Amino acid sequence: MSERFLVPNKGDNKNPPQEKGITRRRFLEVAAAATGLAAAEGVAGAGIVSKLIGANELREVNEKRMYSTGPLQGNTFKKNDLFAFFTGIEGQVPAHVVINFHNQLKALFYKKSDFARRHHKPNVAFKQIEDELLKEYSQKNPERMDMRYYQIKVESTIEEVAKNINWKEVQDRMNLNPDQLKILREITGTIKAKHLTAYALTELMPSSDGNLNRNVYEFLLKSAGSRYIYSIPAIFDDRLSFGPYQFTSGALMDAGNNHPVGASKINCALSGQCRIGGSVSQLRGSDHHKAALLFAIHNLALLIRKLSQKELKNLKNTWQYNVTGITQFIATAHHLPSPAFSSARRWLDAEAKKPFEASCPRSIKKYALKTKANLAAL
Repeated sequence: MSERFLVPNKGDNKNPPQEKGITRRRFLEVAAAATGLAAAEGVAGAGIVSKLIGANELREVNEKRMYSTGPLQGNTFKKNDLFAFFTGIEGQVPAHVVINFHNQLKALFYKKSDFARRHHKPNVAFKQIEDELLKEYSQKNPERMDMRYYQIKVESTIEEVAKNINWKEVQDRMNLNPDQLKILREITGTIKAKHLTAYALTELMPSSDGNLNRNVYEFLLKSAGSRYIYSIPAIFDDRLSFGPYQFTSGALMDAGNNHPVGASKINCALSGQCRIGGSVSQLRGSDHHKAALLFAIHNLALLIRKLSQKELKNLKNTWQYNVTGITQFIATAHHLPSPAFSSARRWLDAEAKKPFEASCPRSIKKYALKTKANLAAL
């Protein structure tokens, strides 16, 4: 059995008790099958286990389980640090930990509610979403996987958008001329899973150490599952916001009356079956990645439309060699749009000869550097 998915023995070795929802024998059978599949397909056994166990057998997320911490061992997570909040680990990280991830997710929601309450901004809408996400996490497949398989799924979402986007609709909605649209399409075509994952790591993880951010993210993928990451609330924000990219209504909202905002504006250019919902509250699973890509396209289109002739020419001549800088712009534009757009224009005015962060003010420089480190770790 893979060390990543250990089950604590609650009884003696002669008569191991049945676990609630899944027997020890069944778990071992599935784990053995997963080991063979993992060897054949190159996917971590823990990721395969979550696919083979039936939905009714996945309620073990409601109980404490033991997990290997892998490369996290030896790091120190301080109390009240986001790493401690996300993983449930405080102090020096041991080789193995016992965690109830359902309770951990519940604790994150409590922290968000407490933050809103202390700032006198209780969010009734988020309380409803909290109940939905907790119920879904406890009753559905947590979708455990390693980082490699996770990025395969992100890449699949990017390909789905590419096949279903109407670029003429994008051009009309973003008021672009043919030359501007051409470069937008070219840049969008180079956005891959690693770029969106770096963007997510920047939004969700607190460290400037890209390798640490990546390792914590993968620990959560392997132990709590991707559904847990898709449900993590923005605990220091009183708005409705959760998931790997921590979207808010300022970045995704379609209130009707032909006034979509941010990612929702580009969403209108997708064929019907490919579109995401018009509210952050409707984001589930791969829709988070779709929203991130749509918002990236939206902000790139806005930037291209704002550029002077000189800046646009420099973008055409240099962007192929500066995909890291493009990724930094995408992440910083999500965080603080105004300084991100100004920084991108300064960067391009100087022919992008220096790294993107060299053009950034203090308000977003750390964010830009963190994105760069996250991308390098992938």
